[in-house]
Amino acid sequence: MNFADALRTLTEKGADLEQAVFTVIAKSISSELKQCIVDTLSSHFSVSAGEEGEALYIHERVTGRRLLQTQVTDILERSTDLIGITTELLHNYFGGHSFSEAIPVEGDPVKISRAKLFASIPNNAVYSALQHEILAKLDRRENFLLLGPSASGKTVLAAQCASIAESRGTKFFYLDVNSSYDEFSRNFVSIIKSCQQHDKTSDNPPLIIIDNIQGSVRQFSKALTVLNGFSADQSSTPTFLYLGWPEAGQIELLQKQSPGSKVLDADAQARSILASNPFFSGDPRVLDDILSAIVGDCFIAKQISDTTSDASGLPSFEHIGRAILMATAGDDPISDNAVGALYLLSALGALEIYADRKWLQFRSGISSRELSSLVGLRQTLEQVSLGHRSKAFVLSKYLLTIDPTLSAKFGEIDEIVVEYCRTVGDAAVAQTIERLDLAEHQSEGQALVEWESMTLELWRAFLTIRSRILNVTVADPSWGANTASASFALTVLGQIDWGAWETCFKKVFAIWDCHSGMVALKGKVSERDDFDAIRERMKEEDASNHVAWEGYSEVDMDAMHVNWCLGLLLMALGSSALQDGERTASILAELEKRIGVLGEIHPKRVPWVAARVLSGLSSCGQNIHTSAQAKRISEWLLLDYPDGPFREDHWEAGTGSWNDSYQATAMAISALADAGIGVANQKIQRSTNFLSENKSEWMRPGKEITVIDVLIVKIKLGHDWKSYIEEIKFILEWLLSAEQWALSRTSILATEEGVESSKLAQVASRAYVLVFEILKASLGDLARFGTEKYSQIFSVLPERMSSIDTAEVDRTRSLIRYCSFMLNVIENELGLRAELMKEGGYDEATRSEFKDAIRVLAQQKELVTRAQAELAVGHANLTHEEIDALKGIGRKILNDDVTSAFDFD
Repeated sequence: MNFADALRTLTEKGADLEQAVFTVIAKSISSELKQCIVDTLSSHFSVSAGEEGEALYIHERVTGRRLLQTQVTDILERSTDLIGITTELLHNYFGGHSFSEAIPVEGDPVKISRAKLFASIPNNAVYSALQHEILAKLDRRENFLLLGPSASGKTVLAAQCASIAESRGTKFFYLDVNSSYDEFSRNFVSIIKSCQQHDKTSDNPPLIIIDNIQGSVRQFSKALTVLNGFSADQSSTPTFLYLGWPEAGQIELLQKQSPGSKVLDADAQARSILASNPFFSGDPRVLDDILSAIVGDCFIAKQISDTTSDASGLPSFEHIGRAILMATAGDDPISDNAVGALYLLSALGALEIYADRKWLQFRSGISSRELSSLVGLRQTLEQVSLGHRSKAFVLSKYLLTIDPTLSAKFGEIDEIVVEYCRTVGDAAVAQTIERLDLAEHQSEGQALVEWESMTLELWRAFLTIRSRILNVTVADPSWGANTASASFALTVLGQIDWGAWETCFKKVFAIWDCHSGMVALKGKVSERDDFDAIRERMKEEDASNHVAWEGYSEVDMDAMHVNWCLGLLLMALGSSALQDGERTASILAELEKRIGVLGEIHPKRVPWVAARVLSGLSSCGQNIHTSAQAKRISEWLLLDYPDGPFREDHWEAGTGSWNDSYQATAMAISALADAGIGVANQKIQRSTNFLSENKSEWMRPGKEITVIDVLIVKIKLGHDWKSYIEEIKFILEWLLSAEQWALSRTSILATEEGVESSKLAQVASRAYVLVFEILKASLGDLARFGTEKYSQIFSVLPERMSSIDTAEVDRTRSLIRYCSFMLNVIENELGLRAELMKEGGYDEATRSEFKDAIRVLAQQKELVTRAQAELAVGHANLTHEEIDALKGIGRKILNDDVTSAFDFD
């Protein structure tokens, strides 16, 4: 098989996957072969061959979005494992991102993990009891879940356990969920590849540490799925140590994987750090005051402990802020633009938000070069972060003491967060909500009004709902072969997890065949049982009331089911980031055959079927201004009875006790509003008042679908959510009950239980949208809640330095300059020897000397990097032994005591 044939084979697989295409591009392939690739893909994508030797860019025909990009030298030489990793794991599990993300990071993943983990720890406090407990679990090859709020010392404890495990011969890997998507994906692939190469006969399976598991539901849950699936096929299964402060849905998932779990007592760890300083151990009252103020923040505890002495007393807020600034920006003068950039970063960093690099440069005016020179920042190609939350908060307040005009120029923390999220978009809003650390926020004893307390409940509900929808989808992507449940779930999955969305999407359209202008049901779907139950309710209604239009015996239940599902299928297609032109056109063509002369859809007696179709059209961007079908259906829904279904101020359900006029009215209003019928419409106003006046009829157990539909209507029509706290609490109480989410309950038989089979997915998906819109509008309040606890720090520290220890300041500056200088020297030495190795022509002994020198230089680089990391979090008190080791590196490399130029003795 030649290259072109192999490419065609893979492309055919990609076409079947709908959202993906497998491509292999060689750097040196000929122009003719590139044209062959273009021809092969042109039926599905618009492509550009580009210049000789460059990668091929593939664009989806309609949107022009770049889907994939990769460079592989020879497809026939590549193993199935590599193709599987870069395609199945990265695309199917993480989503439709650039395949450049599938290229693993260069270098040994073990060394990279060590550097990342040990550079991230803010202190060296010892947690001996927990350490022994975790190591005992890991020795028995049991996964462990370590829970604790921000700055409670989780990463420190993990670093200690990893160091001990490494000394026993265990390889460990570190994965930070809070890192950027690009960095996370690259590290993930490197870890998978390294684990695959691990000696399966070894008695020491690898240890994988996954930190900040609360940081991104999408990244963490998919990593967990992939790693567990990967390890199930290995004889040497990795052991996992999870760290974070996850919400209920994640904990439920993790507890199945990790029989051991422990909540870290942050206050106890902070007390231990402070008590190591004799100043605090001798005065318990001062110790208690500090502990109360720092609310278990081990980072701040370490800063205070390191800078407190009997002679000088407690450090000032200015002292700590100045140390953080110097560790972040170095000791060289920085521009006003850089100060502005640090202020913006510290405001976002107080909520652990990674700033878009281009936004930061535009907003502050800082140049790319100066931004890159700020040594204490975590920087990727696209994002920048200051790191620790409390560190960022203190720095933001300290910068205001240097330049009080910063708040006037850029705003306060909450204002900056809102501005950033609105500029970057909903993805930034969702990420910010995910990374909020409100788990410790207690309403008891605080002057929180009802809506403030409700905002916190909504934040918790948001995280729980998205996790549970994801968990059910992972367990059963078809949602019990229920078209409705899966379609409702897709509206959420499309926002949080592209891989899970794709798997669920395929399940829906494996049963519903939509092509060539036709829609055909190819298999059995569980929601069809609903319509048998509806028929019985119609029969009961007909026996007691005169029913206009069709009697129950005249209703074609199969046609009613398909008509309803056409709306659901359109909603499923509308949840996609990519346009599926063929399927959409086929559904619209099928729908055209089923719409009556006036815009009615069978059965006329059940207007909520027409409302479901209208909502589906709106999901695909079709409204009364752009779609004749949407216009006709809207006009029919608004026709007065008996020509149409509108009855003075409401719509009847037409299905007896299956659902009621309140649910039918809410569905109709919602669909009409989405289709472009404004709030000024008199029938919309009358029907909205009808719902308000009859609240006692629909606000009760069993009416959860009606309640969420009414809430959606009220918010869409511009009502303030704070007026509906009672209704929101009602929905959340039902929705967050764990028993509702048992897998056996996600799609139930309507004929057995008498309720809609898709009730859970319908309520959950609509509640998710509602809660997200409320949280988006309340982002400023959430930002304030997320930083409130740090304000207490200032209550126990003096504001200004009573006296500045100039010797310590000068010593710290010299240490920073020396570390930066030596890192440049070491990099140059490594580069020189690498070039010499490439040149060749040396005997084996000389080459061996080069290798030894490179190994020693790498060790020296690690030592200097560790020292610099200590300084980057505000620690200036390196021991004499550590300073001597740093000085020795300079003497060894340069054959001179270069430290004479750096006065830090």
